[in-house]
Amino acid sequence: GGMILNDLCDRDWDALHRPERPIPSQLIHPRTAAIAASVLLSLGFLFAISIAPAVTRWETVLVSALLVAGIVVYNHWHKGVWFAPLIMGLCRVALPLLGFLCATPLSGGTPHGFSVYLTTLGVFTFLITGVARHEATPSAPSRWSEALFFLVPIPLCLGFSLSRSAVFVFAVYGFWILYSNLKHPLPRGVGARVSSRLAAIPLLDGLFLALLFPYYHAQIERSENYALFAQLGFGFFIPSFCFLLALTWRRWIPST
Repeated sequence: GGMILNDLCDRDWDALHRPERPIPSQLIHPRTAAIAASVLLSLGFLFAISIAPAVTRWETVLVSALLVAGIVVYNHWHKGVWFAPLIMGLCRVALPLLGFLCATPLSGGTPHGFSVYLTTLGVFTFLITGVARHEATPSAPSRWSEALFFLVPIPLCLGFSLSRSAVFVFAVYGFWILYSNLKHPLPRGVGARVSSRLAAIPLLDGLFLALLFPYYHAQIERSENYALFAQLGFGFFIPSFCFLLALTWRRWIPST
């Protein structure tokens, strides 16, 4: 819903700079896009509330409402407004928080480091959005903002004992950012760098899961419910699959 709303709000700008986009190329009528965005945002809000446990129902309503509001505010006022990257970062933070509220009663407590994980995602998205604002300009992002992409995951790692799997995921993440920088020099490579960093978001998810893996491994061994190992392993491989899926789909679906 947010992506469609973004196309709708940017249709005048796209008509000048990206005429191949669906609305300016007249593949989609603006009214159709408006209806689709409204329906999808409304359904997302209702689905989240309907599946949330009773003990987190009101928290789910609050986070869902803030997420929808953030999407609408960002899409309507994101060009030329200094706080737009902050709004986008908050929207990204709200997604895993909403998923957690829908899946887990608060009485069970949040995973260790969950707040740091949310902050990491927010800062990472903030940086991506800041870089993306240079895509249609001759200017290039500052070097310090580019360097921060390598440093963003470090605070997340400080509160854990690093397992081999976490070190591996961290290395893959760092290599991917470095490879993107070398392959797409600035200022021409801004759009390609944004696309590569968007694809790297599942790697941050994978890093957090890899950091949690030893903790939950010990919990399962103490409980002797060894069937949970299959779920733990499956959850660990989901981010890898999403990373590869993002790399594949971006051949046909523009990331920016």
